Amino acid sequence: MSQAEIQSRLPFALPLPTWLPEGLTYQGGLVAEDPSGKACVQAICSTSTPIYEIVLNYRWANPAKGWLNLQIWSGQPGGGYGFSQSAEQSVQVNGRDAAYVLQTWEADPKAGQMHPGGLQALSWQGQNGFTYLLTTGDMELSRQDLIRIAESIKPTTG
Repeated sequence: MSQAEIQSRLPFALPLPTWLPEGLTYQGGLVAEDPSGKACVQAICSTSTPIYEIVLNYRWANPAKGWLNLQIWSGQPGGGYGFSQSAEQSVQVNGRDAAYVLQTWEADPKAGQMHPGGLQALSWQGQNGFTYLLTTGDMELSRQDLIRIAESIKPTTG
């Protein structure tokens, strides 16, 4: 979906990064839906304040260079991702507590074992009540780059 299509499904302004490293561009995204096609996280669509989940995908011109995904929830989602607690580092995003993880091993399903690889993740809750998760398989992006992207996220304006 284009950013305009995503925005048309939301009752709030879509938060987007205003800074990305040169060459990293938006490739598409989605809004989670329940089985009836209603835009919101299925398990909490029926609540008085539904939580929306948005996934935005960014890629480099050279696909081998890596990727960046931004997940946004309009509230506090249940569940999450599993990372080793010892890998978590406390950082700040716009003065708010955030968790940064550099996961240096990833699963190799063909070999049935773990191998050296890379995944970075940055998670925080914004002052606007949104919960964010930036993940990247691009080891050229630094922790500081992820924080800079995170700190640049603002609601879009018409």
